[in-house]
Order: sequence, then structure tokens, then C-alpha cells
Amino acid sequence: AVVSTQSTGRSLRSCCCRLVRLHPGTPHTLPRTVPTPTSYLPVRLLSSVPDPPHYEINLTPQQLRELLDSCNVVDVRQPEELVEFGAVPGSVNVPLGELAGRLGDLPTENTVFVCQRGFRSLKAISLALEAGFEAPRHLQGGMEAWNEAFKN
Repeated sequence: AVVSTQSTGRSLRSCCCRLVRLHPGTPHTLPRTVPTPTSYLPVRLLSSVPDPPHYEINLTPQQLRELLDSCNVVDVRQPEELVEFGAVPGSVNVPLGELAGRLGDLPTENTVFVCQRGFRSLKAISLALEAGFEAPRHLQGGMEAWNEAFKN
């Protein structure tokens, strides 16, 4: 998003939760930023939750594989991503854009959210907590971490 400031003639561009001042005549393309470590993301993504979780929300691929028989895995990616990158065995696909309307259809306990890299699944945790889910978690690093850990 670009916001103009009338008084200075400069504009501000929002990028990854920070504002970057662009001087007149500078290119409007921003350099790629260094990804924020996943450990910092819950604070920002779960900020809308009245009582943020006080438990470990991150699961490694190995931890999730051990829990597969006792948890409900919800994959919040688009269906075409499942075809291209695979899915956690036994997972149910509910794209993130449909999740808010379908949370009532999902079990509220032992739920683990999965996406491609771990960002959308953090948003899913936020939605689930707002809906009253008990201790939802996610696969840290998403399917990229899963596929890396269990490649043949």
C-alpha cells in the first residue's frame, strides 16, 4: 500500500509491517526483505486474539508425524497446491479463505493447521482461537518442511 503525504510530497510504502519512506524520483520497487523468523510471527498474527496462547503452537514435521493418529490436520492451502506439493496423510483441505465459515464443521480439540510455508496456518490459528478452539497448533515451516524432512 502506498500513502501520499500532501505536505512533503513524499510517499510511504508499507512492507512487512514496516514503513519505508520513498523520496521523489526513487524507484517504487522495494528490495526483498529478510523473512521474519517464524518464532516472532505469532505475536503479530495472533494480536487480534483477546487472550493469545501460552503454549507451544509450533510442531516440527517429526512431532506432527508422531501425532497423526491423535490429531485433526486441516490443510488451509488451495486444492491445486495439494496436487502440486502433496499433503499430510489424513489431512482435510479447507482453504484459508473458506475457513472462517467452516470452523463450525471442524473438531475444536487437537487441531493442527498446515499450509505451504507456515504463514497461512498461523492466521488459521488466530481464526480458530477466536472461534473457541482449544490449543490449535500448526506445522512450522509448512509442507516445505514436511517434504524436506520426509523426502524419499
